[in-house]
Amino acid sequence: VQGFRLWLLSAITALSLRANTQATDAECTDILYATNLQAQIRLATSAEPGQHTALLGTDQAYPRTSSYCLRLHNASASTKTVILYFDNPRLQHAELLLQTNAGPVLTGMAGLDYPLPNWKSLGGEMLFAVELPTGMETMLDLRIASRFAYNSTLPVMPEELFQRQLARQQILAGLLTGFIMSLTLY
Repeated sequence: VQGFRLWLLSAITALSLRANTQATDAECTDILYATNLQAQIRLATSAEPGQHTALLGTDQAYPRTSSYCLRLHNASASTKTVILYFDNPRLQHAELLLQTNAGPVLTGMAGLDYPLPNWKSLGGEMLFAVELPTGMETMLDLRIASRFAYNSTLPVMPEELFQRQLARQQILAGLLTGFIMSLTLY
């Protein structure tokens, strides 16, 4: 009887998540890799606490959640990697789900509620790397959750462009640190 209850609960959860996924299909943001190398997506958690989006990566309840559907098209002749980069990393929970025929698959999870080694990224940057197969469409569901209101942008960019941008930021941070240290020693 206990096994049946667990099976029934998991089946109901899977059906509700699949229904949630189908409802967001029409509202997906389409990004064509060949022409849109730097897409910007506005992120915001729900304005009112209590409007919940189902989260697969955690059982913790957050008062503010949101879900974003992304449809990425790779029309190029080779597999590409794109980076989904959070401009404002002050977010308690973010998870990236790959939409498959079998249902959503959790491919990445990050946030302030998790230790840095779990982020699988460079330094303290919150990002997700997504492989885009040649000539295919990849459908993703990004779910964010926070205890407080959260507003930011999510740049979607090629990995090479992100590496250059990150290197530029780190060089500027190093120069600023050096300048401050030289003033301190003066």
